[in-house]
Amino acid sequence: MLAQIELNSQRSHQFHKIMEETGLTQQDLWETIFDTYVALQEKKYEQWLEQKVAKGLEDSRAGRVHSSETVMSRARAVIERVEQGKASSQ
Repeated sequence: MLAQIELNSQRSHQFHKIMEETGLTQQDLWETIFDTYVALQEKKYEQWLEQKVAKGLEDSRAGRVHSSETVMSRARAVIERVEQGKASSQ
């Protein structure tokens, strides 16, 4: 894939300074930047997921959850009431 990006003068200067300091080619530096960004996003997702799982476990221990059987039973009851309402209005 070929992509083009324009950097303002400050970022361009920083980019070239990093290339000089590290000895990386332009291609290698872009790949490093991309890989670093992807790794950061994966870490953020993992942290988010861990928080959600911890919250779910906390809710479960505190009794703030419903079994799938309860949820399905309630959903079927709502559907049945709606269907009965439609049948009686016809």
